[in-house]
Amino acid sequence: MADELDLLDMALKKITGFGHGEGQFKRLDNVYEILSRHSRYYNAQDEELDDTFYKVLFDTSKSSDERAELLR
Repeated sequence: MADELDLLDMALKKITGFGHGEGQFKRLDNVYEILSRHSRYYNAQDEELDDTFYKVLFDTSKSSDERAELLR
């Protein structure tokens, strides 16, 4: 889902000049919150776990299936 959101972000920037985290599309950022809360790295009080979550999520050297498995 994060990969598709990244593709959508690029398209939105081309069309509107704004990405999904800006303007009218800001609510799409909720996708990351949902993914995070269902990840093994979720702990609202621990920024280090949050950083690890995003590092795994955006590691495009791995397939989306590999990243999903790491986040379980």
